[in-house]
Amino acid sequence: MKPHRDERGILVSWLARTVIVLGLLGVALFDGGVIAVNFFRLDGVARDTAVELADLINDRTLSYTNVPSLEMAAKEVARPEGARVVSVEAHEDGTVIVRLRREAPTIVVRRIDALRDWGRATATARANTP
Repeated sequence: MKPHRDERGILVSWLARTVIVLGLLGVALFDGGVIAVNFFRLDGVARDTAVELADLINDRTLSYTNVPSLEMAAKEVARPEGARVVSVEAHEDGTVIVRLRREAPTIVVRRIDALRDWGRATATARANTP
């Protein structure tokens, strides 16, 4: 009669490798999803901010020449969404251009300097006063 072979090591190593691969895949998919959601949400925040500023100029609450007041108003709209105002431009024809930036709350990308730029989204939006 042949002696019983112990194959527990093979099964445990296969299970460990599977868990590690699935964990790494999960983290990569999570970071990718967070980066995509950050990009699309920031685009909406920039659009909302530009429309809000255009409405304030149209209502004569703010003047297009008062850039510091426009920047403060833009920060009030963008700050609750975690966005940072990069620039605000207002032109005489009623066009408002807003540029925002936000970093995605990723697990890995924000901790590696070479990948950090992938997690930063920048959005520019334009709105006209009616």
